Amino acid sequence: MANEAFDYFDKVYVINLDSDQGRLERVSERLARMRVSFERNPAIVPPAMNIRCPDVLPGHFGCAMSHMQVLDLARRRCNERCLILEDDVLFRDDAEALLARALPCLKGVAWDVLYLGLHLVEKGPDLGPFVGSVKEGYHTHSYAVSRDGIAKVAASITESLRRLDNVFDKFEHAEMLKLYINPILTIQEPNFSATYGREINRIGQYFERFFDVNDFRAHSTEMQIRGF
Repeated sequence: MANEAFDYFDKVYVINLDSDQGRLERVSERLARMRVSFERNPAIVPPAMNIRCPDVLPGHFGCAMSHMQVLDLARRRCNERCLILEDDVLFRDDAEALLARALPCLKGVAWDVLYLGLHLVEKGPDLGPFVGSVKEGYHTHSYAVSRDGIAKVAASITESLRRLDNVFDKFEHAEMLKLYINPILTIQEPNFSATYGREINRIGQYFERFFDVNDFRAHSTEMQIRGF
């Protein structure tokens, strides 16, 4: 039985390093519980010395190019709306219901990027009680991109690498409409980050200003069991 709300996306991609089977197993279990099928996309491992962008940290470059790889695949396949997930994504237990109630609003808007979870720094106007717009936000663990948005996101990532600023996930483009679902449906699990080479816990960022960590935790069995 398929997940009707997540069928709004015609394809779900998961980015995963070949060496990280533990993350793949966890995300596979999470998506199986939600009845969401996905296609694994192998993450790019950059060389220790990044010749193309020598001032960009290898982990950031590899992560950026992994997303570019998926965006190019979605473009070639003419995906109308694809959901791109990193393998450490963690969903609320009620993510399907929250997405379903946002769909009537989303179906009436020509969005480019839709965040299921993000570090929201500055919000734009609300489109309704369950959907808002993003002026400034970060993170790429859980976002959807429309067919028209693919080129804009790819151009933003390319420009960030040209600037050598080690930040590719802001997705800036003059004509880009970025939306988010309120409350957010996902976070990243605290774990070892191959990008930074150390343990990372971003939970405080997701609930810095606009979202309620206690509400998320109350609706996340995994957060409660694992104690974060």
